[in-house]
Amino acid sequence: LRDRDHPRLGEGLLVIGGSLLLIGIALIGQIYNLSGHPSDPWLLWWVLLLPAAYALPSMALGGLGFLGVAAWFGLASEDPTTLLGKAVRLNDLFFPMAFATGGMVFFGLGVIHGDGEYRRLRQLLEQLGLMALFGGLLTLGFSWRKEDATHSGAVSFTLLALLALALLAVAVATYRLPQDSPPNRLGFLAVLLVLLLYLFALKVAIGFGAPWQVFRTLAFLNWFLLFAACLAIILYGARWDRRSWINWGVVFIGVHAIARYIDLFGGMLQTSVLFFSAGVFVLLLGWGLERMRRRMTAQATARELT
Repeated sequence: LRDRDHPRLGEGLLVIGGSLLLIGIALIGQIYNLSGHPSDPWLLWWVLLLPAAYALPSMALGGLGFLGVAAWFGLASEDPTTLLGKAVRLNDLFFPMAFATGGMVFFGLGVIHGDGEYRRLRQLLEQLGLMALFGGLLTLGFSWRKEDATHSGAVSFTLLALLALALLAVAVATYRLPQDSPPNRLGFLAVLLVLLLYLFALKVAIGFGAPWQVFRTLAFLNWFLLFAACLAIILYGARWDRRSWINWGVVFIGVHAIARYIDLFGGMLQTSVLFFSAGVFVLLLGWGLERMRRRMTAQATARELT
C-alpha cells in the first residue's frame, strides 16, 4: 500500500499490527503464567519493533517503538525488582536524576536522526527528551528541602552507567547538529555538557555524603541552570528552526517561575524581597530580549537590502 500511493493507510496498518503485537505478548505471558517484571513485555515489544521500523523504514512503527522505550523506562523505574528500580530507591534524588539523564539520552538520539528521512522521529525523540530532562531538573530544584535524602551516601552504578550513556549520545549528536558556525555548535554542546556535569556533581555529592549546605547550593544552582538551559534551547530553536524546542523552552520557563514562587513563599519580608527581585529580573530580561530582537531585525533588514 505504501508503494501504491497509499502511504498513510500503510502506516496505519503497521501501527495496528504493532499494537496487536504488544497485546499478543501480554496475552502469552498471562496464558502461560510466565514470570518476569511488569516492564518485560514492553522491553520485548520495542526490541522487536525498532529493527522492523528501520528496516522498512516506517516512521509510524519507529514512533510506536520509541514510545514503548519510554513506557518501559518508566515502568522499570517504578519496579523495585529491576536494576533501575533498585537504583532510584537508594535515594529520593535518584528518581528525578534518572529521568533527567534519560531525557538527555532521548534528546541526543533525536538530534542524531537529523533532518532527512527520519525527521519525524527526531521531532518525537527531542520532545520526549526535553520533557524528561527539564521535568527531572525542575523536581531537583526542590532538593534543598530534603535534608534526609542528602546524607544517605548511596552509590548507584546503574545511574552512573546511564550518565555515561547520556554523554555518549551527546557526543555522537554533535556530528548531526544543523550546519552553523563552530562557535555556535560548540556553545550548544557546552549547554548539554554543563547539565550532565551538574547531574554528575549531584551524584558525587550524594555518594560522599556531602554536608547539607552543599546540596542547598546545588539546588540554587539548579534554578539558574534550568532557566539558562531553557533560554538556550529557545534561542537555538529559533536559530535552527526547531519549533518544538521553542515551545518546550517557553513552557518550562513558565512552570519554573511558578514553582519557584511557590517554593520560596515564606514570611512577609522574604516574600516581598522575592517579588521585588523577580520584578527587577523580568524587567532586565525584557530589556535584553528587546535589544536582541532589534539587533536581529536590523541584521535581517540589512541582508534583504544587500
